[in-house]
Amino acid sequence: MGTGFFVSADGDIVTAKHVVQGCQVVRVAGDGFEGQTAKVVALDPDDDLALLHINKRPKAILRIAEGRWGTSAKMIEAVVQKQDFGQGTAIGYPGNSASLVTRKVQMPPKIETPDWKHFYRVADGLIESGDSGSPVLYQDGEVAGVLVQVDGRQWTGTAADGTMEGNGGLFVPGPVAELFLQGNGVEVGGETATSDRSASIVHVFCFKGMPNW
Repeated sequence: MGTGFFVSADGDIVTAKHVVQGCQVVRVAGDGFEGQTAKVVALDPDDDLALLHINKRPKAILRIAEGRWGTSAKMIEAVVQKQDFGQGTAIGYPGNSASLVTRKVQMPPKIETPDWKHFYRVADGLIESGDSGSPVLYQDGEVAGVLVQVDGRQWTGTAADGTMEGNGGLFVPGPVAELFLQGNGVEVGGETATSDRSASIVHVFCFKGMPNW
């Protein structure tokens, strides 16, 4: 299981590749619907992203932030220059949770592994495996990136409302996800960010055989 989110009014969803790879059937559940079969449109093995599609118009979508960091090359340059991505939120289905969980996160400019040129650390004590595919949001609600991996190392830092300690996660920056979407015919630039963020999030289920629901 994992998390995903709508990026277009046509029913396009972004999640992590490893959540849906090798699945015979993929289904998603969200605000106002359950058990909707999703088509796996594209997989990006380099950045662990996946594009899904369902034949349903979502109640809400999330907008990938534009112009804040520019191209992926600009993102990497920002990290090298130690620029901070600031504080935001992560929304997903951690662990085996059946309910959405929203957590505050810090986005320090740190690359954990040199080979992962697009991966950036999110510091938070509650990132778990079910969060794969979750959006990481700036404070204005636009998407800063897509969570793809839990970082098991302990982290301690100070947020605006106190100290956070625990595991964090790694996320693919928004501009990288946007290039992936555009390469598969999904235009995300013209969409308007919505305040109803939870309505844009879906629970993603992978079935190796035929599901009974």
